[in-house]
Amino acid sequence: MMYSVYSFSNFLSVCFGGYAIDKLGHVFGGLTFQSFVCVGLSIFSAACANKNYLWILIGRGIYGVGLGNLTVCQNAVVSHNFKGKELALAFGLVISFSRLGSVLNFYFSSDIAAATSISFAVWLGTAMSFFSFLFVVVFTLLNRRRDRYACMDESMDVSPVSEVGAPSPVKPKAAGRKIKLEDVKSFRLEFWLVGCITALFYACIFPFVAIATDYMQEERGFTEDEASSATGVIYLLSMFFSPFLGKLIDRIGKRLLLTLIAASVTMCAHVMLVFTPVSPWVVVFLIGCSYTVTASSIWSCVPLVVRLREVGTALSLVTAIQMGFISCINAIVGIVKEKTGYPQVSLVFCSIAFACVVLTSVTIVVDKRRCQVLNGTDKSGIFSENEEKGLTAQDEA
Repeated sequence: MMYSVYSFSNFLSVCFGGYAIDKLGHVFGGLTFQSFVCVGLSIFSAACANKNYLWILIGRGIYGVGLGNLTVCQNAVVSHNFKGKELALAFGLVISFSRLGSVLNFYFSSDIAAATSISFAVWLGTAMSFFSFLFVVVFTLLNRRRDRYACMDESMDVSPVSEVGAPSPVKPKAAGRKIKLEDVKSFRLEFWLVGCITALFYACIFPFVAIATDYMQEERGFTEDEASSATGVIYLLSMFFSPFLGKLIDRIGKRLLLTLIAASVTMCAHVMLVFTPVSPWVVVFLIGCSYTVTASSIWSCVPLVVRLREVGTALSLVTAIQMGFISCINAIVGIVKEKTGYPQVSLVFCSIAFACVVLTSVTIVVDKRRCQVLNGTDKSGIFSENEEKGLTAQDEA
C-alpha cells in the first residue's frame, strides 16, 4: 500500500511538474520539490515512530510528489548544461550517484535497523534528504551567479557603429519563448516512441527488483542477506559503470542499437532465471549490465528530439508514462504471483522485454528514415541551435 501511494502520487504530479519547471525555472523546481521530499519524509518518519498508519501514507504521498519531479528537474538541468559529446556522460554520472542511494539501501539499511531500530534507520534517511537540500541551495547560488555574470557580459558587448559614427544602442537579446501547454501536441513521433521504450524496459527491471529477494529465498534457498546482496548487484553495476558507458555512447552514438541489445539480453535473463539451473548471480549480473546500458542511452535520447525549452515537460511525460506503466505491471505481477507462481511472472517480464525489442527495432527504422539522430553519431539533435533561434523569432513576430 505504501509503495502504491508513492507511485500514484509520483505519476500524477510529474504530469504537470515538468511543465512547471520549464515555465518557472530550474531553481524553482529544485527548491520546491526538494522541500516536498524533506517534508514528506519527516512526516513519514514521525508517523513510523508513533505507528500512525494514516500519516505514514500521507508522508509517502508528499514524498512521491517531490521525488518524481525532483528527478525530472535534475535531468532537465543536465540537458540544459551539457550538450553534444557530453550529454550521455552527464546522464551516466547522474544515474551513478542516484544508484548510490539504492546500493546503500540494499546493503546497509537492514543492518542499521537491526543494530539500532527501524525508527532510527528511517530518520537517518530523512536526515540525508536535508543534506541533499543543501546541494540544491548551492545549485541555486551558482545559478544566480551565472545569470549575474551573463548580464554583465551582455552589458559590456560592443555595439555596432552607426552610419554617422556614433555607437548604436545595444538591443537586449530576446529571451526564448516559454513553453506553452499546447506545444506538447507538436512533439515528434520519435519522442513518443522513446517514452514507450523507456516504460517497457523499466517495467522489466523495477517490478523484478521488487520480487527478486522473495523469489531467491523461496525458490533458490538464499538467505535474506544473500538475496538482498544478489538483487543489489543490479544497482551496484549501474553505479560504477554508468559514467563510462555514457562516455562511450557520446563517442559512438548507437543509442537505440545498444537499447535493443540490452532488451534482448534482459529477455533471455528472465527465461534463464526460472527455466534453467543457471545461478541467480549470473542472471542479476546480466540484468544489471542491461539496465546500465539502457539507462545511460535512452534518457539522453529525449533532449535530442525536443526543443531546449521543452526538455522539462518532455522528461516529465516520459517519467509519467514510465511510472504509470510500472504501476500497472506491479499490480499484474502481484496477481499472477498469487494465482500461479514465479514461472508465469517470468513470462510476463519476457513478454514485456520482447515488446521492448520490437518497439526499439521499429524506432531504429523510423529514426533512419526521418532524422538519423537517435541511432547515429549526430550529437546536435533534431532541433539545432540556429533552428531554435529561428523558431523563437517566428513566435515573437
